[in-house]
Amino acid sequence: MGKVGRWKLVGYAAALFWLRPNAFKSVSPRMVLPGHAGGVKTVLFLPDHKTLLSAGVDNAIRLWDAESGRLLQTKRFASVSGASVSSDGRTIAFGGDYAELRLWDVSTGEIKTLRLAKAGSIHTPRFSPDDRKIAAVFDDGGTHSIYIWDVETGALLHTLHGKRLYPLSFAYSPGESQTAGTLAASGEDLTVKVWDLNTGALLHTIGHSAAINFIAYSPDGKSVASASRDDTVKVWDVKTGALIHRLNGHSDWVFWVSYSPDGKRIVSVSRDKTVKIWDAAAGVLLQTLNDSGKNLFAAVYFPNGKKLISFSHKAVKIWDAKTGERLQTFAHSSKWINYYAFSIDGKALAGSNNNGEILVWDIEEEPLPQQRR
Repeated sequence: MGKVGRWKLVGYAAALFWLRPNAFKSVSPRMVLPGHAGGVKTVLFLPDHKTLLSAGVDNAIRLWDAESGRLLQTKRFASVSGASVSSDGRTIAFGGDYAELRLWDVSTGEIKTLRLAKAGSIHTPRFSPDDRKIAAVFDDGGTHSIYIWDVETGALLHTLHGKRLYPLSFAYSPGESQTAGTLAASGEDLTVKVWDLNTGALLHTIGHSAAINFIAYSPDGKSVASASRDDTVKVWDVKTGALIHRLNGHSDWVFWVSYSPDGKRIVSVSRDKTVKIWDAAAGVLLQTLNDSGKNLFAAVYFPNGKKLISFSHKAVKIWDAKTGERLQTFAHSSKWINYYAFSIDGKALAGSNNNGEILVWDIEEEPLPQQRR
């Protein structure tokens, strides 16, 4: 999951999709929910895949039945900024404008508030892979830091500072990886910084010649890739901080980078309207997918590694990762989709627009014809 400037993609990591090969078609939303007044900041599915969460500029958080669209619950606050859910689905975290991070226990309804003794806003909360820690960005209007708390006790564990750091992206190392226990962040200060989560110590400062929009760890945690406005992707060794590869080929800002599930491929997305697939070990370009749509900003592999899904503010497209064939498009009539999310069972895709509406598509494959014996 990640944010590129004002764009965010959430909830894709655990989803699994089954789409019929060579069945390219345009799919319209199954339902459109009225959502929020003034726009939606975040939309995501809870891990039970039955519940959809939305957070709006009206400072309300709503829970919906993902199948029927029935509104289940609404909570209103003085300020709401982003939201995320723990991997066990028990806790929803969201920030706000008053230096507060709230942890909402979905089963009990209890809300724990973590406060900083200073003025500013907290946004982009994210749980660690084991759900024991939560990190979020604090903005006091001049400096930006990443704060890390203990989820159970609410104790503040670390404050991660960076010179002129405005984080555009941060990520935890995979929970079972050799580098588990590190966090990497990138931003407008042209650097990627890697910290030790246990001690809060800064391990490496590495970077580009322009702002860095997005970073991603490899599945084994040994490398981290960074996508920059200098039109390149760089791949770094997490333990040493050494540069492994510089991936050249885009002709404009690179918004996004991510790995295939097996770690053998890297996918990058650029303002030049292309999605590029790279060999992660060799650092060479394997394939370019030309997406003529405007505002292309992200792409990820399906968990089986056989397909890719690309995101723009106008459409979502499914591609065959080997041949580059476009298989399916999820269409909508909205002028702009800000956020996308998948249900964890891979049966639904949701998006939100500036009108405050939430669009839900079905993405199950149609049954294949039975073969005659």
